[in-house]
Amino acid sequence: MKKIIVFLFCFSLSSCNQTVKSKQKCFGVVQGDIVFPGEGIPSDLKVCALDLMKNQLYSFKKRIVNPKTNLFCYSLSLPEGSYVLYAETSDFINANHNSITEKGYYTDFVKNKHYLDSVNSSHKPITIQIHCNDTLKEITVGDFWGN
Repeated sequence: MKKIIVFLFCFSLSSCNQTVKSKQKCFGVVQGDIVFPGEGIPSDLKVCALDLMKNQLYSFKKRIVNPKTNLFCYSLSLPEGSYVLYAETSDFINANHNSITEKGYYTDFVKNKHYLDSVNSSHKPITIQIHCNDTLKEITVGDFWGN
């Protein structure tokens, strides 16, 4: 009788583990540079990804320099979904001389590097799609010029 109970208990545990594994999220990666108007990057700047379906926010604050562009860059591992990406800082001062938080999105303006040549293009945030095991590269955030 004891052998049967042990067998049933082990069988139940292995079934639970299989269920948990099948429910785990699948992740993709998004990478890119961070641009900011003026000299340097504010110390509180972070890159954020907002999941548009779940309204969940992911962020990245580590400072890494991209050796190809000599700009700060980021890399985020995100669950599959639709996202809007932006850089965020409170390093702006409003008309009342108060510090305010501003967001610089991933837009056509930064995608096409128009911050280098002053050509005007859309400042509307671009929605990206993260798929399982895929990597999106060169997703530049930091369109503070449209604020």
